[in-house]
Amino acid sequence: ARHGGEKEIDVSSTQVPPSPPAADDPLPSTALARLGPAPGLRFAGHLTSFDFSPDGERLITTTGVSSMVSSNSKAWLWDVKTDRPIQTFEEDLLPRYYYPIMSAVAFHPDGQTVLTCQSHYDAKGTSHTLMSLWDAASGKKRMSFQPLQARILFAQFSRDGNTLVTASELEGPRGERSVRLWDVEKGRMKLVLPAPGRPGKENITFSPDGHTLFLGSEDSDKGNPSARLVDVATGNLIRKFEGHFACVAFSPDEKKLLAGSWDGTARLWDRDSGQELKIFKHVEHVF
Repeated sequence: ARHGGEKEIDVSSTQVPPSPPAADDPLPSTALARLGPAPGLRFAGHLTSFDFSPDGERLITTTGVSSMVSSNSKAWLWDVKTDRPIQTFEEDLLPRYYYPIMSAVAFHPDGQTVLTCQSHYDAKGTSHTLMSLWDAASGKKRMSFQPLQARILFAQFSRDGNTLVTASELEGPRGERSVRLWDVEKGRMKLVLPAPGRPGKENITFSPDGHTLFLGSEDSDKGNPSARLVDVATGNLIRKFEGHFACVAFSPDEKKLLAGSWDGTARLWDRDSGQELKIFKHVEHVF
């Protein structure tokens, strides 16, 4: 396929696509660098999820192209330096399930394992997700998690790799959203937490030590929005911070929490006391 005169990598083929050729292609004014030689990594369909390996040398991606019974429902592993795809990961489509799509991927902190989350629908239109761990080098499946009746939007490992957090959305008129914590070794769910608005990669993050989870509230139209600090072992609420928070982060020493808000501010708090330390004002939303 071609787009804007540049060659694209067509991931609809079952064959490993060729590397795009290098060419003179000026960077956009807001870009700092390009990933690999121009035109860089290009995909047939919109990019739904991606994650770098811990060493930054590989990248795992998924795209949002799907059909009723077959699709590009694969995760692609790339060599960042060469732009070359080096591995793919694909679930077998189960009978009576349709429109499969890889909705989320993540690299395990060991750098040797990747997580894929493949969502699909049954005949009633209900979402289901298959979650699996794969050997990054060989492409062989290592294990599967407990199946989930929802579509996973985001997944992240704790730094020690023992716990996985997922944000999911149940399709349908009720559209419940939730955040789940998983035991990685057992492949089973540990806890279900109420989702603070629309859960996603910007507003969910583990503390560096993996003991706590910071969750923001992205939806600006929900009542009583807040950011929440939660104990990973028990799911208990440690502290709540009132406001609409589209993005959240821990300081490296874990003593401070930062959250960007729809009101154009970023607020810095002391983790232990909950005291607001600073407000950084912006012209537009912070997300």
